[in-house]
Amino acid sequence: MPLFHLFIALSGYFTLRFTMPVPDIDSPLNFQEGVLTYATTIQPVVPKADWKDLYSVEITRRFVQYNLPETTTVILGKEAVRIDEVDTDMGWKGKSSRIISRRGGAEIRCKQLQFVCVCAEQGAGPEVFSEEEPPVPRIELTSEYEEILGYRCRRARYELYGERSDVWFTEEVVVPRVAGTLHREGIPGTIFRVKEYPGAGQAFARETVLVALTPETPQEQDFRPPPNCSVLPNWKEAQKTNQEALEVAFSSRESAPAGWEGVWKLQSATDQVFLEISLLGTEVRLKTCFLPSGREIEEIGRKSGDWILVEKGDRYRILQMDGTDYVVEPTFAPFSWERSTQEDLEQARSARD
Repeated sequence: MPLFHLFIALSGYFTLRFTMPVPDIDSPLNFQEGVLTYATTIQPVVPKADWKDLYSVEITRRFVQYNLPETTTVILGKEAVRIDEVDTDMGWKGKSSRIISRRGGAEIRCKQLQFVCVCAEQGAGPEVFSEEEPPVPRIELTSEYEEILGYRCRRARYELYGERSDVWFTEEVVVPRVAGTLHREGIPGTIFRVKEYPGAGQAFARETVLVALTPETPQEQDFRPPPNCSVLPNWKEAQKTNQEALEVAFSSRESAPAGWEGVWKLQSATDQVFLEISLLGTEVRLKTCFLPSGREIEEIGRKSGDWILVEKGDRYRILQMDGTDYVVEPTFAPFSWERSTQEDLEQARSARD
């Protein structure tokens, strides 16, 4: 958008003119063993097109913050590299790890899902769970530099899948090429900072910065799949395994307190979201009304004890009765629905009209 282009242009102007020059380092730091720690912050949110009639910026920010990693840790060893994040797959937030051999070949990715921990081992490459080759990113190197942790970092513009970001990297710290990419293949150096802008596929801006370079010798077990994880051939098998475990957990839920049916409300400073729950035998009808937009969505779920399970493709969400006055969604976001009334819903609708 024009405002972002203006901001980027001005940022480059002031960076070039008011940042103190960083002296060149003749011999780069050869950082082959140790830990790189990155921290991520979320910038103001621009709602996606398919969310703008549902939630305000405030609630959208809560969704985004919950579903993105707050830290990324890269562990460097002599034979392998491990990259740890906490992210969301199939509606469940959990730890993800990539174990990459420094000699090339297979890469192992592990994910802690809600019911199982799974690992998949496939050929080396950035998309081990995808059958399609990723597109080539568009990279434009600039003449702008910035000092981060005492190192001279060059700015590059990076675009992939229609999403834009600025990347600051340095050649003064040398790490194994399989590490430090932050999912940005092709950057010719060690990445110290990434700033992502709202675009075709994301509704937010976020910034990831390297906060620590810690020399240490990792342990051999750091580069093995966790002992509680099943090693599977691909991601489809991981989905199937988690689905089977989900069905076992769903069918064994204990009885919930009476009172599922009725109206529940999620309240924020600018939103009122109402959820009407109706029991239809073994099925459950869920009708959600988003205010102030007035948009409504109907879904059908299944009930077992204190759970309602709503499935959509390979994703699902669980509503869990927490006592008699709250319904929580542990698989979707840290939201709690509070008991409300039909009169409250109608009054909110009338106020909007």
